[in-house]
Amino acid sequence: MRGKADMPIDMLTISDLVDCAGPPNEAIRSAWLRRARYYAQNGLLSTDGPLHAGSGKHRRFSEETAFLAALLFRLGSAGLPLPVLAAVAHSIKIELKDPSSSLFKDAWEAAKTGQDVHLGLRFSDPEANPVGMPTFVRLEVLGDKLDDPKVTGPVPLHVVYLGQVFAPVRAGLLRVMPPKPHRHVESRIFVGLNESA
Repeated sequence: MRGKADMPIDMLTISDLVDCAGPPNEAIRSAWLRRARYYAQNGLLSTDGPLHAGSGKHRRFSEETAFLAALLFRLGSAGLPLPVLAAVAHSIKIELKDPSSSLFKDAWEAAKTGQDVHLGLRFSDPEANPVGMPTFVRLEVLGDKLDDPKVTGPVPLHVVYLGQVFAPVRAGLLRVMPPKPHRHVESRIFVGLNESA
């Protein structure tokens, strides 16, 4: 039977994803763990590598997925419905996979390093939709300061401070995934000595 110790060091378990997101208490950790399993089963969180064989399915995740999971946990806690969360996850994964550079990718990477970045999520008014659920419209990078947040138009805007959402992930990744050892290459510098002195 394979356990966590058999997993590659650069992979995270579902429990690691939740712990890296920084749940404030055990009740929220339990709720996020249930959500993480659901999100993984329904494709919101992508697994890396094959599932382990055996009676249980041991999903493994990348570091990048830990950042997406932290955002989804907080948006879910804020009351965003699953269809909006699924669309947000899909849009973010497409943006990050695109090989060209973009304002979104630059902002995402900046937030991962601790910089102030605000992300706007626009979704439709649930009353305007025949099924009574909001529909995801788009992601917007709002920048590092929100001095005068003006919302224009009838589409609600949900603002997320990515730098703050990602802070516990950075700390959590250091706890669950120690830094990879660097290969030490010994270098020697030979200095010619003046033997006559």
